[in-house]
Amino acid sequence: MDRVLLAVALSPGSADDHSPLLYVDFEMDQLTMVAHSVGAYVGRLLQALEAGDFEVTRHGLRWTHDPVEISPEMTPLG
Repeated sequence: MDRVLLAVALSPGSADDHSPLLYVDFEMDQLTMVAHSVGAYVGRLLQALEAGDFEVTRHGLRWTHDPVEISPEMTPLG
């Protein structure tokens, strides 16, 4: 995997519900915001589950459509 998901506190008192989630893309040497908060990220995952964008395998669930894929509307931060 060439991307790592990080929650970034924007201020010392920043709580999880206000910390954006960023992909660190080592291949492109950039950060890309995936969600504005942990809650927004979980909401996106729940929407994908409700839409049935997964299949059950003997190893567990597997996404049929990546719910957090990097898309053109996501702007790299660096």
